[in-house]
Amino acid sequence: MNAASIIQLAYGIPGVVAYFVAIYAMRTLRKDLSRSFITIFTVTSIINIATWFNSWLSIRLKLEPSFISIHEWVVEFDFIRHF
Repeated sequence: MNAASIIQLAYGIPGVVAYFVAIYAMRTLRKDLSRSFITIFTVTSIINIATWFNSWLSIRLKLEPSFISIHEWVVEFDFIRHF
């Protein structure tokens, strides 16, 4: 694995976990926080996670020799265009 992929995973995976922990914490504190704030934060978090995952699929997979077969499967499967 090249250094750029390791760095992206090193901050990306804990970041995604932190988003889920923050969303869970906000849902438990929903009496103290406004509903619109929780909704906006949740939607923004989901968009950020989806963007990170999409960039991993479209950029990082084809740069890693060990993940070339997965990248080819994703390109061949073409599941994003079906939505």
